[in-house]
Amino acid sequence: TVSITAKGSDAPEPIIRGEIITIEWTSAYADTCTGTNFDTGGATEGSVEDTPLQTTPYSITCEGSGGVTPDSVEVQVINPELSVGLSADPNPSNTTQEVTLTAEVDGSETGNINYNFWWNCSDPAVSVSDAIAVCGNPVSPSVGTKFDGISDTTRTASHTYSDRGDYVAKVIVERGDAPPAEDRVDISIESDELFIESCNVS
Repeated sequence: TVSITAKGSDAPEPIIRGEIITIEWTSAYADTCTGTNFDTGGATEGSVEDTPLQTTPYSITCEGSGGVTPDSVEVQVINPELSVGLSADPNPSNTTQEVTLTAEVDGSETGNINYNFWWNCSDPAVSVSDAIAVCGNPVSPSVGTKFDGISDTTRTASHTYSDRGDYVAKVIVERGDAPPAEDRVDISIESDELFIESCNVS
């Protein structure tokens, strides 16, 4: 007889890509065992660690006096998730007041984060290169700002909109192997005189 498990189960829960798992096997009356998608080294029992990047079946075949006996287990791998929310404060604002954009990252992906802010970019692109093609490069202070390799899941960026009007601020975040995530927020900018007048009226 032979038995193989992953994460201590013959029907393990799905894992997130990049997670380390332990494959364990045991057998009885076997002289040698051979694994598929993992190496037994011929041992009739043991354990190995693996980091599958996609859904992977692990199978083992043991041979001995009782004949040839197989067993298998499948590990389902799901992609890590990444999301971001963007807010602006104060909003509405005026042409002399600094607006602070706050990006908050969530999801199961881990590692440092790249934050890409645009002061005005309504394009829905999730790819940084696609957004740059439409809205310009955020490394330019007139276009936006960029922070790479940040460990914090919250990042702020401040900008003063010198012209009255409606704007759409945008952020794209990149983290690990997860697909990039983006969010946008509408911002209304009034002239300083109109903003003060509306505040007095209210």
